[in-house]
Order: sequence, then C-alpha cells, then structure tokens
Amino acid sequence: MKLVQTLEDFQMAVLHPNWRILPQQFDIPSTSQIFGLQLASAGFEGIKYPSSKDEKLSLAVFPQNFTNPLTKIEIVDECPVGVTRKIIDQSSILTFSKAGSC
Repeated sequence: MKLVQTLEDFQMAVLHPNWRILPQQFDIPSTSQIFGLQLASAGFEGIKYPSSKDEKLSLAVFPQNFTNPLTKIEIVDECPVGVTRKIIDQSSILTFSKAGSC
C-alpha cells in the first residue's frame, strides 16, 4: 500500500484487479466502492469502467440520481438476443430489471 499521489496511482487503486483482498481482511469498503459512493453523492447518474474480470466495459448506474427528465442511458449498438429495452430514463429506472433489458 502507498499514498495516492498521481492520477496513475488513483487509477491503479480504483481499478486494482485484486480489489477485494485488503477490504475483506479488515472488513472495510474497497477503494472502488468508496469512489462509487462519492460519485453517487456528487450526483453522477453512472460511470463506465473496465471490468476486473475480462477488461470489457461495465456500467454502474446510480438510479437515485435520475432526477432530471432529460437524463437517460441509451444503448446505440445492437443488444444481445432477447434484450428489448435500450433506453433507461427517469420514467423507467424504478421498474428496470436485468431480465430482458440491457
């Protein structure tokens, strides 16, 4: 462990591939969980980040911040077979479920 002093240090701390190990040992939130909480508290609707499992992109959504009627998340590429919902907005965020949605 070392003190974060640069953007690169911050990225390594937040995106560390073994992000669970230290927090589990001391029963504390991980750096990425704390960062997510700060983003949600700051009013961000979500964040796109590389997965720690396969380097594909993942999306964390903070539905409590969908307060503006113009806020939306829209999939512009093709979705997997069986996925029908391509837009998440203020009216749909409360009923959004993983089944059949992307």
